[in-house]
Amino acid sequence: LEKAKNIFTNEEIRNFILTSILQEQYLYRGINNTDEMQHDYTQLCTNDEYKKDVSELRARWDNIASGKPAPDFLYTNMKGDSFSLALFKGKYIYLDVWASWCGDCKYELPFLEKLEEEFKNKNIVFMSVSIDASKEAWMAMVKDKKLKGVQLFAEGDWKSKIAQEYMIRSIPRFILIDKQGNIINSNAPLPSGKIKEILSRLDGINS
Repeated sequence: LEKAKNIFTNEEIRNFILTSILQEQYLYRGINNTDEMQHDYTQLCTNDEYKKDVSELRARWDNIASGKPAPDFLYTNMKGDSFSLALFKGKYIYLDVWASWCGDCKYELPFLEKLEEEFKNKNIVFMSVSIDASKEAWMAMVKDKKLKGVQLFAEGDWKSKIAQEYMIRSIPRFILIDKQGNIINSNAPLPSGKIKEILSRLDGINS
């Protein structure tokens, strides 16, 4: 932001660049540790409409901040059975939003499978929601890879309820939800990351 302020002397262009920086941050990386960035942007940008748009975008992340109720949904598995977050109240949920065409999603599958095995007798549900445009592609992937956990399909791909309400612009995206149905982390570490240590420390995970 400071560099943009110094490089772009035209006020209109500078406001546009500053806003683009904040919008990209909020759309793709969330609002964690961005209070100082938001403060600086508010001071540097002189376009009130731009600032209003950025504030509204930030507010959407506030809706899925830690401690907030996780937005629920109702999706079906391959058998046509319906599942929602509410069905698993009393258990932790590690939610994976993915698609069969996503290379990074496929990379995470072995790590996720290992995680599911290590926590199979614990108080946690592993739920995967596909935002594939093709239901057939999703079903083929689930069958081919013998994917475990609760496997669901979201109608509408990027425009689906889960993608919209959880601010999902890139995948894979993992979300950790507590036993009361509240969000612990709406952008949780990947299975290949440090999520195992986090899950191991959850209160009541062994009950």
